[in-house]
Amino acid sequence: MNLSHLYYFKKLAEVQHYTRAAKELFIAQPTLSAAISQLEKELGAPLFQKHTRSVHLTSYGQDFYRYVNVALQNLDKGIDVVQQRAGVRQSSVRVGAVGIVQDKIWSRGIRAFRDSMDKDVLVEIRQTSTTNLAAGLKSGNLDVVFTDVPINEPNIVCLPYRSFDLVLLVNKLHVLASKTSVTMEDISAFPLISYDSHHENGKVLNDLFERHGMSLAIPCNDPSTMCSLVSVDVTYAAIAVGSFLSSSFEGVATVPISNIPRGMVKTYICSHDEQHAPDIVKRFVDIFTRRNSVSLTAEAAASIRG
Repeated sequence: MNLSHLYYFKKLAEVQHYTRAAKELFIAQPTLSAAISQLEKELGAPLFQKHTRSVHLTSYGQDFYRYVNVALQNLDKGIDVVQQRAGVRQSSVRVGAVGIVQDKIWSRGIRAFRDSMDKDVLVEIRQTSTTNLAAGLKSGNLDVVFTDVPINEPNIVCLPYRSFDLVLLVNKLHVLASKTSVTMEDISAFPLISYDSHHENGKVLNDLFERHGMSLAIPCNDPSTMCSLVSVDVTYAAIAVGSFLSSSFEGVATVPISNIPRGMVKTYICSHDEQHAPDIVKRFVDIFTRRNSVSLTAEAAASIRG
């Protein structure tokens, strides 16, 4: 059975007109007629019923169309996957990330990836929650994502990216703002703003707060909102992931917390496995994992302190 004949059959089934189908296929109408006749001969059943100015699928044709349509879609998808992996087609990478990773180190990784390519590559970036990132990766709407919890799904690989410290965020006029470091006991004397239990980072903090007899005055899932709140109020203390966000608020001081473990918040770079990822995506992941070294971790710590 000739593959071209299957494409001809699919087109004729959809437009239901020989002349129009032949025109869209860029072939002569007699060629199309001969191909359909050959298919019907091989199958031993009529596929089309002729009307005055059009054709319609017979019941045999309707059955055949359902399977041909699926088969050709899978074939086209297979061709697309191979060409993407070979770097023939895909010239873009769709990246998703939680906000905390999007600092200078992360941006330099994006730049390093673009510089490594011998042609212009479009990097599409979306910032959202880990839940949405996982859904986007599974559905194929995203190629690689940076999350704060690993995605436990078949055919998805999650590699450690970077660890982040929890820090105190307070107004620069707050009594704790001038300290070189604070303890959880120091912070417990003030009304607390931090991630609630529904947030990925909130799950890390629940036990920590309970151990120190602390409760939230304002549950908040957005670190930029935490910064905004403390920037105008000297009474609150916020515990958040240390990131570039706090430095963007003029009235906010960032203070290390001395009696909790370093790097409590882990982040991951997740993508489809070797078998399912295009080469361009594998290159992207490789660049970020190679750049994720001790020197970068030291640079991240320095950027938070500064």
